[in-house]
Amino acid sequence: ESIQANAIIRFRSKQDPENPVKGDPDYNSGDLFKFFEQREWIDDIECDCSEAVITQLLLLHNLTRVIVWFSLKHDRVKIREMLKVNKKLKELTLHDTERDDPSQIFETYKALLANHPMIELFEVRQHHIDTADSTFAWKNPKEPTKMRVAITCYAGDRVQSMLQKYAPLIDSLTIEHLKASDAAVLEKSTRPKKGPLSLRWLGIHNVHLMETAVLDDLKKVILRSDIDQVMVTGSTFKAVIHLDDATTLIRSGDAGARGIAAKGGGAVSKKRDDVAEEKANAQVVEGEQPDMIRLQGFTMTGAWTQSILLYPWMERLLLSTGHGATATYLEDGRRKQILTKLTLTGSTILEEDWKRILKSLDLFQMTRIHIRQKNRLSVETLKSMIDAIPMNSPSLRQYLVDDSQVISAEISRAFEAKMKTKSEKFHTTVILQSLHMS
Repeated sequence: ESIQANAIIRFRSKQDPENPVKGDPDYNSGDLFKFFEQREWIDDIECDCSEAVITQLLLLHNLTRVIVWFSLKHDRVKIREMLKVNKKLKELTLHDTERDDPSQIFETYKALLANHPMIELFEVRQHHIDTADSTFAWKNPKEPTKMRVAITCYAGDRVQSMLQKYAPLIDSLTIEHLKASDAAVLEKSTRPKKGPLSLRWLGIHNVHLMETAVLDDLKKVILRSDIDQVMVTGSTFKAVIHLDDATTLIRSGDAGARGIAAKGGGAVSKKRDDVAEEKANAQVVEGEQPDMIRLQGFTMTGAWTQSILLYPWMERLLLSTGHGATATYLEDGRRKQILTKLTLTGSTILEEDWKRILKSLDLFQMTRIHIRQKNRLSVETLKSMIDAIPMNSPSLRQYLVDDSQVISAEISRAFEAKMKTKSEKFHTTVILQSLHMS
């Protein structure tokens, strides 16, 4: 394997001693086309043609992976010809410098991609100054019935046509900003009459900056999807208005909030701040309560000053997916899953709430529980947590609880006494404050 400019060339040997690959007297002259042509195009090349100096690589016939700067207006024909002659091409990434409509770019090459023997990924990227690149990817475009679409979009992206044309095929959607008109198109394009949805991953960033209409439409999409993971990130802040000669708005207590619901069928919405409890309750879709029957893992980080069980959706999530969940059936016969992985960081959990949570969670069947909370845990609660550790669980691997406080002698003795009862089959790593046992 050798490196030439922005190209990775994998030279392959021809296993035919009676008909060896010919030499190339012009290799040193830089005639790449003739060199690989005389080698009968048996080698593989991956190239990044972001520099005009090596765009000649696009003329070769043995490209397997290509990244190239692109303009639909100026490079339409060049890419078309490259697709025609490169039958081994598996991945094509176009860095769109003109911010064209991604769906229009794909439609331009749709027929060629459908008839291509090897293509696995067609991707359009658009650069932003203050964020990561937007990406629009078509996976397995050579088989339209199996094709899936992945989108990561930011403010200013032209996504309406993408959402309208490919909504049922989108299996991964990450949004930092979405206009109300675009969200409405997404909601309309994912209605049941459009057929089953492919959506498995949804990431929503800066949720606190999104319009209520956008959030309402996203919730409808989530509730009708057979989704695996929902991730929501945002900021919490308190707003104070000072009425003086120059009215100003001051935001204080800025902190990040992040939540992931894995294997779930419902939304996990981050609330803006504690004084906006009315707004928080409004995040529940009226008349629809997601059962999230496939919910198996939940992760949430952020500064939460109120106890998490004060939020109805958190109470429902934590108290309805533990003991007895496997015996709970919905009207259509579907069975609820056990919550097996739980991570809460920066949360506030009151003493009385811990009693309810410990009774609900099925620690015997869980695989991981990580709790790092803000408020101090009492000796009584810590003892309850120690008593709740299943010493014969075949599945629990990690049990961590920490409030960053110094452990007391009483708790140390209780912990040591509990650990003395473990058997040879005990495979759980237990971390309680500064105490550790595995």
